[in-house]
Amino acid sequence: RYNAVLCASGVGPMPSFCDTAAPAGNQGSTNAFDASLDVPKVPLYSRSDAVGTTRKVSIPLEMTQDRSAALKALAERPGFRSLSPVMSVQNIFSTVVAAWMSRVSGQDDVAFAMPQHNRSAQTQSVLGLFMEMLPLQVRVDPDDSFSSLHERTADATRHLIVNGGPGTTRVEFLRSRNVVLNVISGAALSFEGLEAKPSMVPVHASDPGHDVNIEFEDLGVTGTFSARLMFDAERFDAAMRERAAGHFLALLDACLADPMTQIATVDFRTQDEIGAL
Repeated sequence: RYNAVLCASGVGPMPSFCDTAAPAGNQGSTNAFDASLDVPKVPLYSRSDAVGTTRKVSIPLEMTQDRSAALKALAERPGFRSLSPVMSVQNIFSTVVAAWMSRVSGQDDVAFAMPQHNRSAQTQSVLGLFMEMLPLQVRVDPDDSFSSLHERTADATRHLIVNGGPGTTRVEFLRSRNVVLNVISGAALSFEGLEAKPSMVPVHASDPGHDVNIEFEDLGVTGTFSARLMFDAERFDAAMRERAAGHFLALLDACLADPMTQIATVDFRTQDEIGAL
């Protein structure tokens, strides 16, 4: 249709969102995620007296060749391999996010939001992005290794997939979570015969209730991810942002080096923190 417009060959009326989405109804199970509402928001490094804002500041995470190779190798191992390569990697990232949230907060039960690209068969012809945010809830035990936590994280991901159909999300789910994980992977597409090349753009604004957005992307499906942490600009100062990024990478490296490592034993202090002591 887009190509037809460009070529001035005419195009018929497009279906409206309401006419197409409404008949599809709720294809998920909204009450399947109610338990996540009882999980408190995780207190991170942020200033509790600061009011959240839409303004965000991004910190890139260096996904070196060694990290990328170790990630790919771990995702292919028995016990870590899932339904697809992307899901395998996503479960590893989810495990590290849960470990990070628990370590910096001391909270055993954690939950973070994950975007779901919930386009149903009835909405294939509707232009626009169909996106829902659903909570992934997991328990982090004091004696957990990355491997044992990964088992529960993978179970939580399966729960989300089975129950998280189009129309599942609710406003309460969005407002009850302050950390978001987004893993994006996709190849270049042909759009109505026209070459389309996906790319990530800088993001300087987001929901004021989201303290931290964590993004991993591999838009060319090369097996090499780039990553960034996006922080609420008011709640996190520059030192806090750098410290948080260092802690996250330390836990990621520990997981990739040996997933049997006990999470509580990982020394994730930055050099500045060690020097200050």
